[in-house]
Amino acid sequence: MSAKTLVELYRAHAGKVSDKWSSYLPVYEEAFAPLRDRKVSLLEIGIQNGGSLEIYSRYFPTFERLVGCDINPDCGKLKYQDPRIRVVVADANTDDGESRILKIAGSYDIILDDGSHTSTDIVRSFARYWRHLRPGGVYLAEDLHCSYWREFGGGLYDPMSSISFFKALADIIHQEHWGLTDSSRQRLANFARFYGTEFGDADLEEIHSVHFFNSVCIIRKELSGKNRLGRRILAGLQDPVIPADRTLHNRSINRSDQSANDQAKDPLHPPETTAQLYLSGNGRFTEIQSLAIQYPIGIQKRVLFPFKGLAAMGRGMTLSLRLDPSNRAGVVRVGRLRLLSSEPGAKDAAHEFPPAILQPSGNLLPLKDSDHTFLSTGPDPHIILPPVEVGLSSFDCLEAELGFYPSGELLEHCLGQIQGEISDLNNDLLDLGKRLEAKDRVLAERLGEIAQLKEDLEKAKSAMASLQLILLTQSQKLIEKIRRKALAFRLYFKG
Repeated sequence: MSAKTLVELYRAHAGKVSDKWSSYLPVYEEAFAPLRDRKVSLLEIGIQNGGSLEIYSRYFPTFERLVGCDINPDCGKLKYQDPRIRVVVADANTDDGESRILKIAGSYDIILDDGSHTSTDIVRSFARYWRHLRPGGVYLAEDLHCSYWREFGGGLYDPMSSISFFKALADIIHQEHWGLTDSSRQRLANFARFYGTEFGDADLEEIHSVHFFNSVCIIRKELSGKNRLGRRILAGLQDPVIPADRTLHNRSINRSDQSANDQAKDPLHPPETTAQLYLSGNGRFTEIQSLAIQYPIGIQKRVLFPFKGLAAMGRGMTLSLRLDPSNRAGVVRVGRLRLLSSEPGAKDAAHEFPPAILQPSGNLLPLKDSDHTFLSTGPDPHIILPPVEVGLSSFDCLEAELGFYPSGELLEHCLGQIQGEISDLNNDLLDLGKRLEAKDRVLAERLGEIAQLKEDLEKAKSAMASLQLILLTQSQKLIEKIRRKALAFRLYFKG
């Protein structure tokens, strides 16, 4: 009896739920078939209900390890009878997550990325786990249709999307034909800067092939020696159409120098964003009085804004530095900001703006314990510089050290600081709530005492009124009695 295919196993499966698009199964069948009878170790990033691990355990009859990693804590509830199936609850794109995964198996034959589907996680997962894939193994990334959607960090023409990244891997395979001195990792330098990660030449040279299917990319790995073009082979003796040059047999390809080829230069090296300097005398900044400068993404760089061509550079003028990170949330680092003058003997050759006096505005938020780092949460982040007493006409330009980091370790660090601040605020609120609760109890006790006093006072008033009524009645009776006796005395003496 022949072994069941993945399609058959999925149709018959009645265990934990697995969610796949139908077109994936024959693609995976083709990729997995050469490994089916091996003692494979498989890593799946993103497992949801864990059904795929059950199905793979039936597909690979002699598997060594099946490891599923998911960031959802509820995945810790997943249990399997086979001890070779393990679940790691962690973020796979952290050192801790990677360490825990590698403790189960030091390397893998199959790595399948079915995680968040964001371009950031996909690229960074490949950078982190490709080196842990064994030669002869396959790396699969699925649901790549998300790379065409903005909410997942992509778009059809986004040069930094995950699908653009995998297309770039096809160039890595052909590195020996570039005609340049660039190493393999230089082709991915923009991605490394943009996503705050690293790629090694030795690892990239083991990319054997890149296969694209609808929403799936499969990368095969082989030792670097198997990934070269190899030597030329001339076979046969008859050449009736074109005379064969027998000297070409067993030769390597001649490399063509392309260093002067403009089409061999990276137009996105490095990717850039725009900083715009506005000038205003009334607090209103207009495009007419502005200068735009490009600066790179992923590194901090010194840029100059020349004042030439800007009118009315006198006293009382205000500068606003608009940092335009292409509507991506990220971290902006601002180093030295100063006005420079090139005039010989100028009284003030430079005027520096200390970080403490910078005024962030728009969608720019200062981060805790840092005068130089800001979080940009969207479009139109800018910094307003205070007016200069001597006037701007004394200077030639503004020097600025700027860096924009849309993702990577710096952003994670800064977001960690924000989360720390939120945690501190929550603790302060809890403490305040406890103190207010204690004061509420004291207040309630005082209000209870006041209510009791009011009740006692009302009782006292009622008792007083009753006593007054009794005294009045007794007084009237006594008066009446005295009046009668007095009348009796008068009658007695008259008689």
